Amino acid sequence: EKSEGKKSGDEEKEKETEEKSEEGEKKKKAVVPKKDEADMAEWEKIIEKRKQVPTGEDVKYKLEELQVKTSKLTREDINVMKRESYLTDEDFEACFGMPREDFDKIPQWKKAKLKQEKGLF
Repeated sequence: EKSEGKKSGDEEKEKETEEKSEEGEKKKKAVVPKKDEADMAEWEKIIEKRKQVPTGEDVKYKLEELQVKTSKLTREDINVMKRESYLTDEDFEACFGMPREDFDKIPQWKKAKLKQEKGLF
């Protein structure tokens, strides 16, 4: 019975060692990402697709079309993080009560708050 107790204790130590080595391998994998050609090709497609999204300089929309709750526009149609850039200058000033130049000068947190109030965030 004592020898069995030793075996189970030895087995536990072996399991602990295996777990530690697996954790070590996992850490290595997390630090050094595996560069697979298929993954890289997929990322290149995503980047290329994002470059094709029209900017606010290319196309303009009405406020209602850009508001999150009513918008049918997707990430493929607009940059959803810059919805305000798709407003005409007149609509922008009517919406935010200031020209774009003034809006660009305010802190990021305040821009986010204003965009949220107008349903653009």
